Amino acid sequence: MEMRETTFPDGTRGLITVEAGLSQDEVDLAAAEVWADKSGGRRGRGRQAS
Repeated sequence: MEMRETTFPDGTRGLITVEAGLSQDEVDLAAAEVWADKSGGRRGRGRQAS
């Protein structure tokens, strides 16, 4: 596992923990999934993962 920097769909930046060795595209996809879960699937100002 490793911490990686990403941009969430609402444009905020943050860190998420992912499996080591993932491409940045896979990290960004994982971040989008976390963001959607935390925000209830809404776009805009959802709760941010930290």
